Amino acid sequence: MTDTKVPTELLTDVVDFVESTGEILAAREKQASEVTVQAKLTLDTLKKQGLAQTNVDETKQLALLSNPVEALKALAKTAELVTPAKLGRSEGGTNKTASMSKQSADQQFEVALGLA
Repeated sequence: MTDTKVPTELLTDVVDFVESTGEILAAREKQASEVTVQAKLTLDTLKKQGLAQTNVDETKQLALLSNPVEALKALAKTAELVTPAKLGRSEGGTNKTASMSKQSADQQFEVALGLA
């Protein structure tokens, strides 16, 4: 049996590759977990707003929302249901423009945080 000599640099590169792969996989796993949680929250909100069917298998709906392409398609369909006229208006139909001037309480808050 002959001993094969592997250059130290190659071994170091392999170790670095394995470590970086592990970090990437851990990040993907964390992201997948976050997607699962966010999909559930999103589905609940869509149902409350009447933008998702309540009589459809929730598992299938969550699977769609967990898939980025399908989630974007659902977002596009949802956007078709909402018009700019519905956004930013009170139910009474009157709008109040936000003031850019700071209130006394805002100024005191910023001072307390050391931001002013």
